Amino acid sequence: MKKLHPETSAPEPWGPRHVQVSPEPPEMGRLPSSITLITGATGFIGGACAIEAMKSGRIGDLLFLVRAKTPEEGLMRMIESLRRFEPSPAQLEQLSVQQIILGDLADVAAFTDDVRLNRVTHVMNCAAVASF
Repeated sequence: MKKLHPETSAPEPWGPRHVQVSPEPPEMGRLPSSITLITGATGFIGGACAIEAMKSGRIGDLLFLVRAKTPEEGLMRMIESLRRFEPSPAQLEQLSVQQIILGDLADVAAFTDDVRLNRVTHVMNCAAVASF
């Protein structure tokens, strides 16, 4: 017999989760209420999706999971990759290091403690393992 959650009588794995939300880091300021995390945005499909989201005026609502050593390096990777889609310079200038989450989906535990993830309402997973 499955163990039931004491508050909901639901099976334990599906019971409510109690997540402690950490305060936002001071450099982030107030984030919009709807945040989209895009993985794989330095790739072709993820980059195309990122550009479309940016064109719709959602630049400030986006976070990007990027493999890089520093947020600055991650931002430069993003900008260089997005240039292939010919965005306006104004769009690229609106991107900031605060939108970069350093990490790799091969090691999720390395970035899951980033408090910005607490505000994510949507995920656009465009990441892939690619080898040639």
